[in-house]
Amino acid sequence: METAYVGVIVNRAAIASVISLLEQSIASHENFTCKQLLTVLYATQAGGMTQQELASKLGVNASTITRTLTVLGPDGTGCLLKKGDMVLPDPHVLEALEELFGNF
Repeated sequence: METAYVGVIVNRAAIASVISLLEQSIASHENFTCKQLLTVLYATQAGGMTQQELASKLGVNASTITRTLTVLGPDGTGCLLKKGDMVLPDPHVLEALEELFGNF
């Protein structure tokens, strides 16, 4: 269902999906930051990115991405995997995003 606000159309289902994504990520993990969520989403959107590409996209340095991978990698939240030079989303992330956004 869409609602118009001062000439802008807002898709309530899309907003509900974004809220659900935030509730299941940032809001459910005390130390999960917006930049970390963006790291996961950028890697997912691109089908994998190098650490340098992620650093450039996020406007941070390579050491920040290294620390982020420690937090989001297999020994942390498990959201990201490192295969060779590529940073990839874990399959459980893809499944969760498909469940949330499968209708869009």
